[in-house]
Amino acid sequence: MAKRYLFLATSIFLVSGCGLERLARETKNEVVVSNQTQRDLLEYMRKTHMLTEQLRDLTTKMEQGVHLQILTVSLEQMFNPTNTAVLAPPTRMMPYAESFAKEATEDELIRIIHVLWQDAYSKPKYLKESGQTSLVGLSTIAALTPEAKARNILHLQIEERGRFEDAAYVFALARYAFTRDYLFHSTIEGMKYLNKGALRDCTQHFSVMKYLSELPYADRFELNLPSLDIEEKLDPKELRLLARKAKRRFENGLDQQTLGTVEVQELLKTFES
Repeated sequence: MAKRYLFLATSIFLVSGCGLERLARETKNEVVVSNQTQRDLLEYMRKTHMLTEQLRDLTTKMEQGVHLQILTVSLEQMFNPTNTAVLAPPTRMMPYAESFAKEATEDELIRIIHVLWQDAYSKPKYLKESGQTSLVGLSTIAALTPEAKARNILHLQIEERGRFEDAAYVFALARYAFTRDYLFHSTIEGMKYLNKGALRDCTQHFSVMKYLSELPYADRFELNLPSLDIEEKLDPKELRLLARKAKRRFENGLDQQTLGTVEVQELLKTFES
């Protein structure tokens, strides 16, 4: 009986040993396969990361190319002789100036303002027309610069004492003057039939002028160009006259139904403050 149990135990051990050996081999194979899979996965991730970086670089270069193209074409077209033939108002220059102002960074904007200002300033009197073109181009870009960019330019260059502080004062005055002469006045004087949309547009232009005139350094907004016989300075008192003029024009020009709406009454309050 003891021999019989010994035989069974030996058999079980042998069978178990064979099973364990087979299991060990299979486990080893699985580990090898798993390690290879992990290596393949890591290699795939590496290649994916590399391709992503290459795609990002390519996209950045393409975006930079498009950015520079928009700036270049906008300036070329803005100062095309066909578009500068009439400077008052510079209607044909405005679409390209707006395109440039929207695309350019704050740094690019103040740099072009500086260049155009210096060009206008340095022009001798016999090249007065060329200097006027540069000044009008400068003013058009300044006026059509999005509000957030304009405020950031003033903050960086004046409040933070940037490299182009002098140009920022010119930028501010040019923005104010162009907005007053060609955007604000064109609405209250150039439109035969006034409506709510015109009022909304006019209040936006008025808000631009109001913001500039109330800045603590507004007394420095001036432009002196002897070669062009130009000497101008921002007058904060002027704003009250412009406000009264606009309010009176809309109160007399809007139909009673439109004038009586809550939105219109709220918009008209812009001219009261």
